[in-house]
Amino acid sequence: MTGSIGSRENSVHNPLTIIQRAMNLVMPLGDPSPTGKARLVRDLAANQPAIETALNNVGTLHFARFNITGPYLLMISVYDGGAHSYIREVARQLSDIFDVILGHLADWPPPGAVPDAPPPGARQRYTVAANPDLFNAWVMAHDSYPL
Repeated sequence: MTGSIGSRENSVHNPLTIIQRAMNLVMPLGDPSPTGKARLVRDLAANQPAIETALNNVGTLHFARFNITGPYLLMISVYDGGAHSYIREVARQLSDIFDVILGHLADWPPPGAVPDAPPPGARQRYTVAANPDLFNAWVMAHDSYPL
């Protein structure tokens, strides 16, 4: 068995030893003004049914919630297993939702991101689906490790 209570990645999934882990994503808003926050809330509310369905499809997730605190969007969640496996599954289930969320943040896309091929006349996008490894690294860098 590798991994421990303090480990971010549990590479062996023994159901008798899997423990709950917390992820506290702290994501800087691109526009932390009241108007910018209202746009983010509008977009999250418009996607609420899809968010709930996708989160219910992440089999290792116990709960997740979004909060806006000051100039940050927080995603607080508790899950079983390793961090990288959890992020991959969240990205798979919520890639379209995270594309919307990331459009409201200050530091996406990270250096090295690959743009999608936009249709003529559309602006370039850097989606989670096109950048799964960068998204995983970005999430790990924004996770405020709980004490």
